[in-house]
Amino acid sequence: MFREATPLQYAAAMLATALCVILVCCLLPTQPYARFRAVANTDYIKAGWIYERLNFDPTPIDFAFVGSSRTLLGIDSEQIENAINADGAHWHVENIALPHLAQDLPYLTVRLLLEKKRPRILFLETDYIGDWHDNPVYPLLCDLDDLIPTPVALINPHLPMQIVEFSARRAKLFLSALIGASAGTDTFDAAAYRGQHWNDVYITTNHDGVRSTPRLKNMEKAAFDKAAKEWVASTLATSARYRGWVGLQHGRDDYFLRSLLDVAKNSGTRIVFLYQPAVGSPADPFKSDMLRRYGEIWPMPEAVTADYTLWSNPTHLNYRGAEAYSAWISQELKKVVDASAGNADAGNTIGLQR
Repeated sequence: MFREATPLQYAAAMLATALCVILVCCLLPTQPYARFRAVANTDYIKAGWIYERLNFDPTPIDFAFVGSSRTLLGIDSEQIENAINADGAHWHVENIALPHLAQDLPYLTVRLLLEKKRPRILFLETDYIGDWHDNPVYPLLCDLDDLIPTPVALINPHLPMQIVEFSARRAKLFLSALIGASAGTDTFDAAAYRGQHWNDVYITTNHDGVRSTPRLKNMEKAAFDKAAKEWVASTLATSARYRGWVGLQHGRDDYFLRSLLDVAKNSGTRIVFLYQPAVGSPADPFKSDMLRRYGEIWPMPEAVTADYTLWSNPTHLNYRGAEAYSAWISQELKKVVDASAGNADAGNTIGLQR
């Protein structure tokens, strides 16, 4: 029968077989911890530690920072924690940001955070307008129902490749567990645990644990100003076309953002948006009205945005900038904590007292 098949029929049979294999691989069971640790050979190496911090470290998290590399490189959780505890308090602060602007991976980490730690305040990074591109490691970390959660996801042109990557990673992890090759890699080792804080503000830890040089450099002013103007102009051009195809492109990212915010709001966690756009961007995010329905917006202080020497480039702070920004956040957060203590004494709490 097969010898009489046409080339088109052969091709159809091969495609059907491939689709069946992909489907079976997508349904293979894997351990979440193994998935998060398996990206250690990428610049998302911090994902494994995030899973450990949320699942195996009993230390609570009162204030959590989530976002992209802007938060990863720009906020020192240990500095903030020390500052707000200077009077003897015992608040716990954590930076669980990972690279890339897309909201699919923050949705995944925030959901895990709320399941395990229930922070009092979630500090969520926001740009002027989001990024419609998916996070490259999202299909390697998520479950199948998170990969295609809504018809909006079908707008994503990378979805076919995401499904292939998802199925390939599932097959690899499943086979490794089956033959015992993953022995020890999916079991928490307290002795190898990095500890409560992972901050990349001074030296970053990249793929395979490779460390960067100290993040002390800044651009020349003329080059910085030129790059900032170009970045902001591109962002504004994108937002100007939002009502058309651009809006559809951003549909998937908007879906994950709203899902993230709904999960946080329903958990009773207070939401603060840290507005961290490119230097020179408008004073408010493009979707500020929607964001304010969920929480308050804290724009970066002018003392940080006006000093080009605090920036590696128009969107990322260097070490000095991260320390200055973290110091400002510490001051603002201390006001919230002190106000909470005062309200608690008056019998009117806002959910921050311990």
